[in-house]
Amino acid sequence: MSEEKTNLDIRILKKFARLEKKRDALKNALNKTEAELSPLNEFVTDHLIDCGISNISIDGRNLFIRHDIYAKLLTNKDDATKALKKAGLKEYIDEGFNTNSLSAYVREKIKSKEDLPEAFDGIIGASHVYRARSNKKS
Repeated sequence: MSEEKTNLDIRILKKFARLEKKRDALKNALNKTEAELSPLNEFVTDHLIDCGISNISIDGRNLFIRHDIYAKLLTNKDDATKALKKAGLKEYIDEGFNTNSLSAYVREKIKSKEDLPEAFDGIIGASHVYRARSNKKS
């Protein structure tokens, strides 16, 4: 953050607070809509299939059945990893790391004033990000 002091621009701060409030209201409205929509999805899907309808226009929306296929682990990740290796499909095995967990580890090291491991030198560091936020005034 800048150490330079400037005159406080209340207009910009009010606009920021107003937009954050608007964003929160929109998120709440979206969450409410998603909660109402979610249980209807299975019914509408089954209903369209039962009626033999693949698509239909209702109230300016085109309702249709989308069919997706996903891989599903039938046992556990270790067994799946072994099966992929045995099948010669190593490109589907993620040997990476979880950035959220790594960030939590780095935060904890910094919070406890410990150095990061030497192996991290020049490879993994800490990024300090500052963002203005607001919350509902109580």
